[in-house]
Amino acid sequence: MCSLVDRRGVNIFQAEAGDVPLREPGKINVTFTPRVFPTPTRESVAPEEEAVRKGIRIIIITATICIVLSSIIMAEPLREFTRFTR
Repeated sequence: MCSLVDRRGVNIFQAEAGDVPLREPGKINVTFTPRVFPTPTRESVAPEEEAVRKGIRIIIITATICIVLSSIIMAEPLREFTRFTR
């Protein structure tokens, strides 16, 4: 066992209860700030999704133009044919 003696020759680990002043028990009021954390967006996917949307739009527009042009191209020989058959 360890025993340390101060200048008066008293063991510092064996102090009497009356020698040590007791602190008054206290109460600490703690308040918490509400924190709202929005759901994180997956920033790495957002540009890719936008590129896919633009690609789909381009495909739809191109397909529509092809359909219109093919109907015009197919209609032109019919006009020529009907002009000679009248």
